[in-house]
Amino acid sequence: MFDEAYFVLSENALRAHASERDMISEANRIIREGGDSTPRKPQLLRIAALLFSVALFLLAVGFLIRAF
Repeated sequence: MFDEAYFVLSENALRAHASERDMISEANRIIREGGDSTPRKPQLLRIAALLFSVALFLLAVGFLIRAF
């Protein structure tokens, strides 16, 4: 997912001596919580394509009914 990760630490975090383990745990939490946002875009595109196809089909059926 990511090649690199960067942290911006506040002065308070530096004074509290945040450990490497804490930063790794936080990075893993961010990845877990934010990792599911990527598949949404292709899923939305599939839904939009399906709805567009259904609309075109209904339009074609309407023209055929009206023609006969």
